[in-house]
Amino acid sequence: MLHIVLTDNAKLTLQHLFDRVEYRFGATIADEFLEKVEKVLRQVAQNPEMFKTVPFLKNVRIAFVSKKTAFYYQINKQDLILLYFWDNRQEPLFD
Repeated sequence: MLHIVLTDNAKLTLQHLFDRVEYRFGATIADEFLEKVEKVLRQVAQNPEMFKTVPFLKNVRIAFVSKKTAFYYQINKQDLILLYFWDNRQEPLFD
């Protein structure tokens, strides 16, 4: 199992998404959101190639927490490096 490393951007974007969920839906739903994130992170740490690579960035992969939330990550020998979290309702990063 890979060691999970959150970049500063990943921490910031996860906090932003958590705050947004908590504001819109309450603390219970926000906590459930974090549990989903943790579950997917554990799965990816055990099987890091389970999600596809991003077009044009073959060393970056995208994992889906839900239809609305994803995170981008890289893999190295020992670490799963989380780059940032993304609300899929935002403007796309890639066309």
